[in-house]
Amino acid sequence: MESKNVIGLGAFKNHLAIWFFHGVFLKKNTALLVNAQEGKTKALRQIRCEPKDRMSKDAIVPYIVEAIANQKAGLKLKVTKVA
Repeated sequence: MESKNVIGLGAFKNHLAIWFFHGVFLKKNTALLVNAQEGKTKALRQIRCEPKDRMSKDAIVPYIVEAIANQKAGLKLKVTKVA
């Protein structure tokens, strides 16, 4: 499990996003998380930061620590195909 992606970063015109590939498993830290595309994404969750937002390291690091722990524990969403 050491070589799996846990987070990703994306810069867009109106916001910066931090993706948690298996964010659905984050339980301790959920206040800032949003579903990337409601009804489409199952496991991905993200934190969006707009230019006016002020994010501190203390606000973001707990999400990352929990996501890494979940990855090391082997948590992953089972994918079901829709016919």
